[in-house]
Formats: sequence, structure tokens, C-alpha cells
Amino acid sequence: MKDDEFAQVLERIVPPTPGTDGWLDGARRRRRRRRGIAAGAVGVVVLALAVPLGMNLGAGPIDALPADVETTHAVALCNSTNVLEPAVGVDRPEAFVRGVVCTGTVLAEDPREIELPAELVRSVATSMLRDSWPDSSGGWAYEDSALVLATDDDARAELWQVSLLPGELSYLWRRADGFMVWTPGPDVASQLREHLGVE
Repeated sequence: MKDDEFAQVLERIVPPTPGTDGWLDGARRRRRRRRGIAAGAVGVVVLALAVPLGMNLGAGPIDALPADVETTHAVALCNSTNVLEPAVGVDRPEAFVRGVVCTGTVLAEDPREIELPAELVRSVATSMLRDSWPDSSGGWAYEDSALVLATDDDARAELWQVSLLPGELSYLWRRADGFMVWTPGPDVASQLREHLGVE
């Protein structure tokens, strides 16, 4: 094959060079379209941020609580420590002004508090101080709840629920001179069960 024949064959096989007419105009159109879309998106974002901001600038402060709610900061009585502190200065049932049932005391880091009604707090305190006896056996199996009673000056009596007899509520608490066991009477036990979620 000669050079002339080879050149002719190549000319037939290789496609012609495409023309560049209109390429520049097409690139300019695409660039304008991209810039237009980007500018529109920026405008929508600015508008989405400006409208709520503008609406809130004229408004006054928003109160987190309704005006008729009294803000009290009650101190949490439940804790998850494994130390039963002695109840000191709690020898009068009428001194107790607050009581809670603490659930999740064995496993939870933040036990749940269930507030007790004032009349039940007085009944529990009276029965606890009157009907408790010194613990002579020890080695109790602790349940996952406790009672905490508190006075105005933050003196506390913490009572851990323990297993004594099946189906019977029993509590262990500590005085300065030792551990005490308390099993509430039927009336107080029935009221406590309502707050423990036990039937």
C-alpha cells in the first residue's frame, strides 16, 4: 500500500473534525443557568432565615411557664447510693412534711420519684416510728424501691424496701443506734401499694 492509498483509506475511516461553532455560546448559556440557579437558592435560604428572625424581633420575651404556675424548686430526695444513712432528728411524725416513693434505686443512676400525699406521709411516719423493731437477722434481699421522708429542715428518713414475707411490704431503715425493720399495717400498706404500682 502506498502513501496515497493509505491516506485515502484513513480519510474514509476517520470522522471529520467537528465544528466548534456554537460551543462558546452553549458554555455561556450553561454558566448563566448555573449562576441563576445558585443565586435563586441563596435567595430562598436568606428569605427562609430572615422571615422568622424578622417576626421575632418585634415580639417580647417568651415565658417558659404560664403566669399562674408557682415555681418551686423541690430538692430531689431519691438517690442511688448503696449507703443507708441514719435518720437523725426524726423522732416526731408531725415533723415530716414531704415523702416520696423512689423506684429504680438499685439499678438506675437517677431513680424516679413519686410524690406521696401529705396524709399518707403522716401515716407512714407515725407507723414507722411506732411499729418498727430492731433488725436482728440482717442479710436482706433489697427490692428496687425505697421511701424517703423529709422534714422542713431537710432531716431525712430513708427506708429501703426489703423482702421479708411474700406479698408483704417491709422496709429497713437506720437510726443512730442501729437498723430497724418496719412492716406497715394493712391500711398504710394498701395506700403505699397504690403508689408503688403493686396490686
